[in-house]
Amino acid sequence: MIKRCDVEVGTPSPWNLAFDGALDGLENMRRDLESLDNQRDSAAVPCVRIYRWARPTVSYGRLQSQPDPRPAGYDLVQRPTGGGMVFHGTDISFSVAWRRDHPGLPPCIKNVYRLFHGSFADELRQVGLNAGLHSSPDPRPAVPGACYKDYATDDVIVDGLKWIGGALRVTSWGRLYQGNLKAPPVVSTQTILDEAWVARVFESRVFRYAPIGRCCERMKCESVPLSPGS
Repeated sequence: MIKRCDVEVGTPSPWNLAFDGALDGLENMRRDLESLDNQRDSAAVPCVRIYRWARPTVSYGRLQSQPDPRPAGYDLVQRPTGGGMVFHGTDISFSVAWRRDHPGLPPCIKNVYRLFHGSFADELRQVGLNAGLHSSPDPRPAVPGACYKDYATDDVIVDGLKWIGGALRVTSWGRLYQGNLKAPPVVSTQTILDEAWVARVFESRVFRYAPIGRCCERMKCESVPLSPGS
């Protein structure tokens, strides 16, 4: 019997892509949940959303209580996935929704993180950055509930700092991954770590297939340009 976590994936897979720009927290979470709900359709392909935040926002995991006291100057929104608090400002966020039985993505949860985050770490090394995946318990005391102060296995680490983390939601029909890229502004500008770069990582390393269309509500959009800002 083959264990689920021993299953290898790598089949090039069609997928949809959306550059959604900067939206408020509630709308970003609503669209991610919509993407997951769309995966109930047996013909659905994975959907990748890449987006920013219209206002400074703190997102917190679905199993967390609302932060108290409320961080001053920030909107609050609860994510449909797990994980801790994330302070959003100029960072880039992205989500992936796919059917639970999709053959091109890992059936084992821990391998999802390894595939997505390993792909980003590989691309960061390609532009000369010292990137890798966190593989051992973090000896430093964490800030309770704060995602970017606490390192989890397979988080993307660059020169000792956490740049990319993520969280998952698993349902009977599909999965939703939500990730976040926090790169120092100077590094981000010099190496062009923008929305298009995030999309290229998914195209070249995760799906190994060009996006075939744009993710949208209830799958009703067709022939929408795939470049940021269009």
